[in-house]
Amino acid sequence: MASGRELVTEPMANKPLLITNATLVTWGDENRILPGHALRVVDDRIGGLGPDAEMRARYPEDKTLDAGAQLLMPGNICAHTHFYGAFARGMAIPGDSPKDFPDILERLWWKLDKALSVEDVRASAEIFMVDAIRNGTTTLIDHHASPNAIAGSLDAIADVVETAGLRACLCYEVSDRDGPDKLKAGIDENVRFIRRSVPSARPVWRRHLGLHASLSLSDASLEACRAALPEGGGFHIHVAEHESDEYDSLKRSGTRVVDRLQRHGILGPRSIAAHCVRGCARGGDPGRDRHVGDPPTAFKYEQCGRSRRHRGPDPSWHQGLPWHRWVLACDVGRVEGGLLPAQGGSP
Repeated sequence: MASGRELVTEPMANKPLLITNATLVTWGDENRILPGHALRVVDDRIGGLGPDAEMRARYPEDKTLDAGAQLLMPGNICAHTHFYGAFARGMAIPGDSPKDFPDILERLWWKLDKALSVEDVRASAEIFMVDAIRNGTTTLIDHHASPNAIAGSLDAIADVVETAGLRACLCYEVSDRDGPDKLKAGIDENVRFIRRSVPSARPVWRRHLGLHASLSLSDASLEACRAALPEGGGFHIHVAEHESDEYDSLKRSGTRVVDRLQRHGILGPRSIAAHCVRGCARGGDPGRDRHVGDPPTAFKYEQCGRSRRHRGPDPSWHQGLPWHRWVLACDVGRVEGGLLPAQGGSP
């Protein structure tokens, strides 16, 4: 964090830092904007806050950083993203305009991810970390794919995240689209990474096994993923991002996407269902007992729409929905979502 006069580059551990002359935005249950306040950081954790003069008098020995009356708030949390998508910014699809979302997948995303090497994966993560830091996003939940560079790809991303000093939850996107060998390799990469026990200064969470979507996974593949998931883990999967996902599920199983995934034990309290754009309220509610990541950037990049949660009142959709389980997968370049840690939480 920097003011116009000073840049803090030393580790904060054991060196209390008092950020003064700040306009605090609490984002608590009762959101408050507090001008003329200070916030104390102790061992890289929030240690307290209060009026500026009061905090200065209470902690005269602390190192100080003048915020210049700028906003100081908890870091944004991006609940669903694709770091490798950094390479698709401004990329046009040659030929006629894509006719629908599956066409975009086949002509852009699935060509892009096949071209990635491990070094490309690392570079795309570096681009995302720069954008995240510049725009106040400190925790990111990534959904990665590189079918021709699977082994070790999650380690490469984790190294970049830890070097940047941010937090992330990483997984590899398992799919049938590249054949059974790549499917197994994707499962193995997830399981290996979840079980990895390398100590790190900042948490890179390893609790999710990534799945592309119902439309690209057979019943046998879903069962293989469920059987491989280590105890205490969950899944991270695109759900009803486009109506094609629903139609495919009806054809395969006679049920809608949410019901099919529930039947295979994919959606649970530790799972993330991303998007949930099309018709999930009928036949199943993805927000019950699991987390829903709703990314505003999906509309910008993929033009597949927004979830019903953001398209106006619908009592049948909201009834019984735990609001704390619905999180914005925000653009790292915008302040669109976030959480306030309790005192003692991380800044």
